[in-house]
Amino acid sequence: MIKRVIYFTDEGEKVKEEIVKLYTTDLCLSLDGRKNDARSFIFDGFKYHNPIIFIGALGIAVRMMKDLSQDKLKDSAFIVMDERKRYVIPVLSGHMGGAIELSYDISKRLGSEAVITTATDVEEKFSVDTFARINHLKIKNKEMIKKVSAKVLDGKEIRIAIPKDCNFIGEPWDKVSIIKYRQKEVSADVLITEDDSLELCKNKEMLIMNPARYIFGIGVRKGKTFEEINSFFIDNGVSRQWMEENILYFTSIDLKVKEEGLLNLASFYHTELITFNAMELSKIKGDFKESEFVKKTVGVSNVCERAAFLLASRLDKNFDNKFYKEKTAGNGITFAITKIERNRFRWRGKF
Repeated sequence: MIKRVIYFTDEGEKVKEEIVKLYTTDLCLSLDGRKNDARSFIFDGFKYHNPIIFIGALGIAVRMMKDLSQDKLKDSAFIVMDERKRYVIPVLSGHMGGAIELSYDISKRLGSEAVITTATDVEEKFSVDTFARINHLKIKNKEMIKKVSAKVLDGKEIRIAIPKDCNFIGEPWDKVSIIKYRQKEVSADVLITEDDSLELCKNKEMLIMNPARYIFGIGVRKGKTFEEINSFFIDNGVSRQWMEENILYFTSIDLKVKEEGLLNLASFYHTELITFNAMELSKIKGDFKESEFVKKTVGVSNVCERAAFLLASRLDKNFDNKFYKEKTAGNGITFAITKIERNRFRWRGKF
């Protein structure tokens, strides 16, 4: 993950250094707001949907992100901290962007206090948009989030309709129940479905969610930007809208774990980059398009197809060892796509 950290004082710089040390597995980009254009730095964060940690006054932060917020399902997580580390405040995209979860994590590690104001979190109740984020469920009609949250806060039961072969892991939330639906009849608040053509999807009173099921295995030459990689997808028949609605994970070799272009790609599509080492990738069996040049460079003869196969097989025990899209290569970029079945979801934690 990429985190952007902004500071304006010497004390703020010290806090920034602590945050960088806390998140060594992430790529932390930082900016001294006294010497550089903080607004442009924030703008780039929103452009790629990177989480932003602002060490300074809340009022200044609000003015700097003016007009940048566009969509609650896509906005960057925006967190404000004071330079004495007393408070960590999630200001924007607390649920879908993960700002609340990140604020709790930072405050726990630094001994700070997370200042949480969203009603479902204050009351420690079920948050349907957080549930969607941790399970990689794509929300189709976001206007219904408010209706579901209102019922939660009123103490009413929330019913989630799922296909008959699906199950949940973990401790369920109070007053949230599961029903297995039939094809044409269901009375629920939330519908999880892979088929938007179902007759029951026409019920506009339900919040409809689609499970993301596609894994992108990627290999890139060092220094490839988000724009270059994303454009390559589009040029090869994979549209931005399709990716927004269907991507589960990106995956590659661990040598690319801090490749900025790949991390911006994962951030932009609100998912993660999962990596494997060369030995793990080399053990995968299958009919892959091999490259001796790639083997000499990174230690395994194919990255994109092997990574996509490996992650798919770990997430889906019944993975059919087939590609949705075989290896496509050009301009120092390769990618392949696998598709898995999704029949388990989590109440809390990560999918």
